[in-house]
Amino acid sequence: MKIKIITCHDVYNYGASLQAYALQTYLIAEGYDVEIIDYKPDYMRVHYKFWYVPRGSRYYTLAKKNIFFRFLLCCYFAPKRFATYGRKRKFDTFTRQYLHLTRRYNSYQELVSDPPAADVYIAGSDQIWNCALPNGKDPAYFLQFGDEDVRRISYAASFAIPEVPKEYHSQIQTWLSGFSAISVRELTGVSILKGLGFCGTSVLDPVFLLPVDTWLSFISRKKNMGQAKYVLVYDLSLSDSRLQAESHRLAAQHGLQIVSIDAARKCPYAQKNLKDADPFDFVRCIYDAEFVVTDSFHATALSLIFNKKFSVFYGQKNISRLQDILHYLGVGDQLNSKNPVYEIDWGKVNSKLSEFRLHSMDFLTKNLY
Repeated sequence: MKIKIITCHDVYNYGASLQAYALQTYLIAEGYDVEIIDYKPDYMRVHYKFWYVPRGSRYYTLAKKNIFFRFLLCCYFAPKRFATYGRKRKFDTFTRQYLHLTRRYNSYQELVSDPPAADVYIAGSDQIWNCALPNGKDPAYFLQFGDEDVRRISYAASFAIPEVPKEYHSQIQTWLSGFSAISVRELTGVSILKGLGFCGTSVLDPVFLLPVDTWLSFISRKKNMGQAKYVLVYDLSLSDSRLQAESHRLAAQHGLQIVSIDAARKCPYAQKNLKDADPFDFVRCIYDAEFVVTDSFHATALSLIFNKKFSVFYGQKNISRLQDILHYLGVGDQLNSKNPVYEIDWGKVNSKLSEFRLHSMDFLTKNLY
């Protein structure tokens, strides 16, 4: 059976790359012929473009009218934009070597004109249906291409927001009507689907489908950094002082160094910053850490997989993606706690995770035919 997956697989984000790798790897291990559709429209090719000004920027209109102003603006932002260019090269290598890709599709029109042949299309995981972003309004991520006879399902797709604005309801209802089965990553996604008139089920993010041994094999490509024991910080927003406070508290209490895997910007309170880490480094650093402090879903997920001592601080609206999995596993106190407790009953956590994993695998087994 030929399966083609569409997901946000090439956006220089650790979680995005790892969830794509995990779903692909799991399905291949199950005996399927799997490729990820290499779909990268214009709005996903802006990360390292010098002339790019976000449409939502307050400077967008002026920059569009005045080329000299746009040049000065882009010069101003260039040091930040290209600070992680070394990481880009490593991500590109990872994508090229470890993701099984179709030919490149640069637009939705190209997908419609020459769709990849498959028996099943899967709308893959992560925030592909977040209509606050361009991909959540893109028919490609709702599988609006290819022969009508091709089976269409979603696996752990995420709306990522508490509710879909009403102006998108009709269009999304039309797009989802061709799906044979729909699964989402969060319980809020199940509620959104119900409000749109569809039945959906909650399943695990793909990174949980792979057993620990597979992830250990994955990180065997990277050696231990050989440094002092550390608190790992992966702070995406750099706007929540609770992450800094907890990192400093743990470091002082246990005599640890604070190490940061940097995202778009340098973490100012870390003693060591890894700005050019690739996906292997990301997973390895979580595995080797004494503690993990983060606001990232996938750093949290890998902490759970490796049974690491972790805490999560998250103040944004789409908290469901963290809240759901942590409460289900009985470790909800690790989220936004004033006094995180790091003595976790991992036996209970792993037992519940195993049950949820079987449910998620069962969804795929039943709905691929």
